[in-house]
Amino acid sequence: MDRALVLQHNLILGLSVAQLSQLLQLRLGQSCDNKTATPKSNCVEALAGRSDQPSHSIRGGIVGRLDGLPILSSNANLRKRSDKLNGSGRFRVDSQLLINVISRVVHVSTAIALIGGSVFMVFVLLPAAKQLSDEQHERLRGLVNQTWKRFIHAGILLFLVTGFYNYFQQMPVHKGDGLYHALIGTKIILALVVFFIASVLVGRSAAFEWMRAGREKWLKVIVLLAAIIVTMSGFVKVRGKVEKVAEAQPASQPAATNETATETR
Repeated sequence: MDRALVLQHNLILGLSVAQLSQLLQLRLGQSCDNKTATPKSNCVEALAGRSDQPSHSIRGGIVGRLDGLPILSSNANLRKRSDKLNGSGRFRVDSQLLINVISRVVHVSTAIALIGGSVFMVFVLLPAAKQLSDEQHERLRGLVNQTWKRFIHAGILLFLVTGFYNYFQQMPVHKGDGLYHALIGTKIILALVVFFIASVLVGRSAAFEWMRAGREKWLKVIVLLAAIIVTMSGFVKVRGKVEKVAEAQPASQPAATNETATETR
């Protein structure tokens, strides 16, 4: 029973077909030795020829049944999983896939932090701050900006690095897809506008003091543009890759062309 559980566990991990065959023969050989004195090799053949024994063929995806435990798998899945295992049986990590996942997680997490912070300021912090006196309001705004600008500057850097990395990774996949590149280009332009407004609101430049005076209005613009960007990103992600099917030239066209050329002569 213990060997059956081990075999089932190894199947789940995706052992190769050869390893499965060896473990299966070992299990059947031991089971036969416990019941008869037949050698293991003969016992496996004897068990394979019995009609009352469950099938141990791995064809068609059915590996077998050990001690009442059904084991179902697929040859294709076994080969696919075994390709991901190195010689020691440990899972081999795809470094490119790991980088892509990290880049995607950082990009989405940064969006959650910055957009969520902006929504909080517009609908929670600013309405509450209006209840304060002008002196308290200015002091609170200074304290908030002092911390929030660190998130803005770090977020813009992470957005640019991960955003362009993700785009360049997807360019070969969406080659020739005009709608995809148009949407991504528009998204990048809107994102740059958001970065500019956010930087101005936490900055100290006297040239943009008029924008900081209407902080609430510009924060609402940021939230609106961010909502448009998220909508475009969601559409592009759900739409996925568009396969282009080349129209086959009709078989009768070359013949018709030849006939026309003959008549012209």
